[in-house]
Amino acid sequence: MKLQALAFVSVALAAAVARSGTDGNGEFGGDITVWPDNAGLFLFVDTQSRIDGGAVEKPIAELAADFNIDIRRIAGAPGEVDVRKIPAELKGYGAKGGIWIVDDPALPVSLAAIEDGWGVLNVAPILSDEPAAAVLALRVKKYINRLFADLHGIGDPVMMPACVMKPAVGMKGVDALVCSTFSPESTGKIISALASAGYKQRKFGTYYDACEEGWAPAPTNAVQKAIWDKVHQLPTKPIKIQPPDARRK
Repeated sequence: MKLQALAFVSVALAAAVARSGTDGNGEFGGDITVWPDNAGLFLFVDTQSRIDGGAVEKPIAELAADFNIDIRRIAGAPGEVDVRKIPAELKGYGAKGGIWIVDDPALPVSLAAIEDGWGVLNVAPILSDEPAAAVLALRVKKYINRLFADLHGIGDPVMMPACVMKPAVGMKGVDALVCSTFSPESTGKIISALASAGYKQRKFGTYYDACEEGWAPAPTNAVQKAIWDKVHQLPTKPIKIQPPDARRK
């Protein structure tokens, strides 16, 4: 019982320290951080100057705290970013992955090289309508989180072990996937996303099916004309509505 009580007290004290966020040089011995060997570094390389560094730094710091890995923001060289050079630059930084934050009107708001673990976040579209400070801060946070998640398995169909959308790192990771097609879970997500983006599904079937379902175009040959006339012809025998007493017989 004493051992159990001691264990409970130890867990409670550890939880208290974790909640406090810092112990300084207090009674628990101060805060320390020990990284394992080859822990992996993810960089946000900030090459733009139109959004204050603090607005970018805050959501990055939250990612580091949420996922407890080595995530940092560094200043990058200003000017156009050549995406062809990003893999070499990552290697030079000693990083496993990263997101380049750029300001380029010619680029879309985000690009993701998912299997390679890096992406590009472009602030030019984010600033194009001159948003208020509060709106801008939320936009930056949302885009940082969305792109970071895209690079790190957010599309993983967790209930479907056989799906082409399982996370894969590099070419060997893609080759190792057990399935080359979509699982039902991924298919459903894609259908929903396509509809949200404004895509509409085709209708297909025989001309007879199309006539019966009401989406057939006007006939273009004699066979279609015969089908059209048959489906659209008015009934030759009118429906007789019998009185209630007669229907019960």
